[in-house]
Amino acid sequence: MTRGVSAAVAALVVVFWTTRIVLPSRIYSGQVFDLHNLFYPHYEAAYAWIAAGRLPLWTPYELLGAPWSAVPSGGVFYPPHVLYLLLPTHLALAASGLLHLVVIALSTAWFARRAGLDATPAALAGILVVMRGAIPGELYLAPCRLEAEAWLPLGCIAVLDLVRAAERGHMRDATHAGAVLAFATALSCLAGYPQSTVFLGYAWTSLLMALLIGRRASPTRWASSGAIFAGALALGALVALVALLPALELSRAGARTTKTLPVAQMFPMGNPSVAILRDALSGRSNSFGVVGLSLLPAALLARRHRLIAVWALVLGGLAFLLALGPVTPVFELYLRLPALGWFRGPYRLLVVADFCFAILAAAGLAGITAAFEAARHASASGARGGSRQRSWARATIVLPAAVALVLSMQRGVHADDLSVGPGLAACVAAVLLGAALLPAAAPIRGGLALVMVVVATLEAFLAPANPARLPYFAADAAEYRTYETLFRTLADLAGHDRVWMLGAGLVPRTAERLATIYEFRSFTSLSSATLARQANYYTYLSEGSTHSARPMWVFQGDIDLSHTYAGRAQAVDRRRLVDLAAVRFVVTRKGGGRLQGPARNFITTAGYRPTSIAAGELAVFENPRALPRAYVAYNVRAAPAVEKLLGRLSRDDFDPLVETYVEGSPGFVPATAPARGTAATIVRDDPRVVEIDATLEAPGLVVLADTYYDGWRATVDGNPAPILPTNHLFRGVPVPAGFHRVRFDYLPWSFIGGAAGSVVASLALAAVFAWARRSDRWPSDMRPEHDAEPS
Repeated sequence: MTRGVSAAVAALVVVFWTTRIVLPSRIYSGQVFDLHNLFYPHYEAAYAWIAAGRLPLWTPYELLGAPWSAVPSGGVFYPPHVLYLLLPTHLALAASGLLHLVVIALSTAWFARRAGLDATPAALAGILVVMRGAIPGELYLAPCRLEAEAWLPLGCIAVLDLVRAAERGHMRDATHAGAVLAFATALSCLAGYPQSTVFLGYAWTSLLMALLIGRRASPTRWASSGAIFAGALALGALVALVALLPALELSRAGARTTKTLPVAQMFPMGNPSVAILRDALSGRSNSFGVVGLSLLPAALLARRHRLIAVWALVLGGLAFLLALGPVTPVFELYLRLPALGWFRGPYRLLVVADFCFAILAAAGLAGITAAFEAARHASASGARGGSRQRSWARATIVLPAAVALVLSMQRGVHADDLSVGPGLAACVAAVLLGAALLPAAAPIRGGLALVMVVVATLEAFLAPANPARLPYFAADAAEYRTYETLFRTLADLAGHDRVWMLGAGLVPRTAERLATIYEFRSFTSLSSATLARQANYYTYLSEGSTHSARPMWVFQGDIDLSHTYAGRAQAVDRRRLVDLAAVRFVVTRKGGGRLQGPARNFITTAGYRPTSIAAGELAVFENPRALPRAYVAYNVRAAPAVEKLLGRLSRDDFDPLVETYVEGSPGFVPATAPARGTAATIVRDDPRVVEIDATLEAPGLVVLADTYYDGWRATVDGNPAPILPTNHLFRGVPVPAGFHRVRFDYLPWSFIGGAAGSVVASLALAAVFAWARRSDRWPSDMRPEHDAEPS
């Protein structure tokens, strides 16, 4: 594709992003909740740590401590995130979104061009994929999802080049294509949305198989192409090992493991199948659009590109059906295919469907113009079969015109559907029918293609804009600093103890993840990946059982006090679990100068005391019954089953300094010792290092009320010591009598091994690129015009 066309596509994407995404941004809504409350604070805090020379491996400021970089959605090691080190967070977030939209648009157009399409239809593919359908909507939901999906077209280019090079015996070029595929795989993995990466793997695999089948590859070519393909995926995964190994370690101990979820959990907000079907045919911005839908049928009549068209139709159609969920019997395939069922939201497959439909639309447009060009040449030369050529050309254009006419009769469910859909569909039908009525000799090939690109662009710009507010402005950055003074004061007052943001974290200015920015230890926090122990502890506090009464609910770090459960006591009756976590202060929102709702009931019943610390809508209370975060326990018992254990811990009279439960042997037998332990002294309290001084009158257990996790190591006076799960969620270290210093260090093997593997694999990938570097990026026998797909 020429540089001019590429520049035009990129410019259109920039204008679209500015006028249809950034400028209409004004309303804070639930659609952008995760963007404002989960991702923005994470990027702000994580890259501030990196800029200060600290690795964000563990955060003690969320959920009693959490393996920070192991949570995939953080994307800590994703190379394009260097933007967050160079720009303020709000500008970096905006720049990253725009960058990935441009990457998707250009690489989709390049893939279409490599598949043999002319430049104008290829440009149409790039425009459709980022201006219509599901991909623009990713900007409002999860940046890491867009970042992981952005490398789909590049991987498709690599697969196409791999098969062609292997067919011609150009193994160096095939290896180069494999290296590109490894690069795309690595970036998708590092972006931090595993579900999207799994989708990409299936798309690339299906393309490889389609090309090998369609080109009637020999067993030898199947073997060589398959080996390079598998090696490329493996090498890409190894490059991303620094992120993948910690994520796998987290999944083994996580609330959500790598196994097929119950169907109910796949759709926690309900199955949007009806909305998907409705939006597919409407004029709304998240539909695929009139122009794209009209051109789809013509793709199958495009003889020259039929192989790619059939692949895109099968994959895109299947992805669309699977996205509808269990309303169709096809969904059984989704549940049986490896890895797909591990994740929520099968409707996210719409991104794959939209990419395929964009390729189909481009192939349809190329087929229409090519058919008329063939008919014009036949008429001009007087060749036999000219009449048949003209009939074929008109057939390729009448079919999409008929589809456009059907779409023009649609009546949207929403008022904004009517602003674009039917009227534009009628215009598209008129343009196509007008072209069909022109004489065969008319040189319409370039003109019609350009008109359809212009109409598709207008459709994208005329569709109703999403008004949801994106945090791209300085005012949004200032929103997170609204209560900076209060939070810094709390951090000083709480010291080693914790703060509970109770019912205060629903808007950016009081987001729970601000705790990591201001470095106070928060009892709760919104998180996309939590530990099973955390889920058990917090779910028991909320509901009185580790088995949630809401089967679709997966613990994400919050405590919901607004629900009541039949046969179960209110959460305040289990407030001892809050005390055990060393929660000293509680922050909540006032309404009209008074506390509101469940927070008021909990605070009043628990006997929390009001403090003079307050700011604006926030009030701060102190918990007089908070237990020390570090203490010595002598009476140590074997932990019973989780449900029974948490029942004991939540009793109002439970005292862990008198009686503590551990999993495993503490290595000592309780002897004559004080009936009650004492508080220990925390002398160092860094994110990855905690040191405790304790004096014991007999062998006992030094307990730290922080999250138990395998990545931590302990020493007693410099000698290695075991860490035992204590009171289900916490850490305990057996210590002999006398004065001792207990040190906890977090440097997990998963990070060390992953970082080493990534370095070695990155060097290997660089070596492959250097060895397989082409002297001519477009060898003459691999140019699109010399490589039409077989019909």
